[in-house]
Amino acid sequence: MNKGDASMRQVAGTILMIDAVKEPHFLVAQKGADQYRLLLTADTADHTPLANILQTIKTKLSLDVSDLRLSELTNVSVEARNMSLFIFEWANRLAPTKQQAYIEQLATQGYFFKAPRELRGLLDRIEVTGVPNLNPSK
Repeated sequence: MNKGDASMRQVAGTILMIDAVKEPHFLVAQKGADQYRLLLTADTADHTPLANILQTIKTKLSLDVSDLRLSELTNVSVEARNMSLFIFEWANRLAPTKQQAYIEQLATQGYFFKAPRELRGLLDRIEVTGVPNLNPSK
């Protein structure tokens, strides 16, 4: 990584999918044997972090972001880089055939849904540094 890359802020995102037996799976890209990474994008100053990750989901993954809902937002540190992590879920109204079509489309782009037990190496590199307060106290 060169010096310019070190200063670039990033935003991370994933999609949580619950399978037929109610087990969670997270969208990740495989970067080697048993090595995975989250979807990452630049955190540009002209957009909010949420807008940046939604734009990347729309353009890079070719998903209709209206089929997603934000499930979790947290601040994490990955390899000494602080970033926001957005976790989305499929909206309840998403038809199983459409979800399967998305899964197949994502696979052609190198993105797969993996169970947490398969992501141990990735999860070991992520440190939760804080949870944003989205509902201010009254």
